Amino acid sequence: MATVDMTRGTAGQDLDGTGVHYILSRRVDFSETPAAASDHVKALDIAAGTMVLKVWTVLITKEGATLTATVGDSTSATVWDTTGASLNGTPDGLLLHISTEGTDTNGMGKLYAADDYIYLHLSANAAATAVIDVYAECINLTQLPKTNLG
Repeated sequence: MATVDMTRGTAGQDLDGTGVHYILSRRVDFSETPAAASDHVKALDIAAGTMVLKVWTVLITKEGATLTATVGDSTSATVWDTTGASLNGTPDGLLLHISTEGTDTNGMGKLYAADDYIYLHLSANAAATAVIDVYAECINLTQLPKTNLG
């Protein structure tokens, strides 16, 4: 098992014009960078002071063989997806998973006090074909406006 860093090219989409509320996205393309069985694949960079509200994945291209993945971070392989999604059984272009309140550990969001990553944790099968888009809805808590309650 190795850690594969595919965070290069993470894109952010500002949702409110202030840089506070945004969506991170990254296309993970295993046809360009294959991964071995049980690898941990870094998909998104998460900066300290970020509140991640939701994480979701969309399958663009199937693997063509048995492969599943959970979505987590450095603390747990399943912090954003406790069930694991098939990267072969789901039709191309469909949502694989979205973090859900009451189902997933952080269905209500998670505050990252230190820099971290959103990972894809692969099953005991290699990945050489699958293409997955990974998204995270985020709030930069270090950029929130200050209030004057005095």
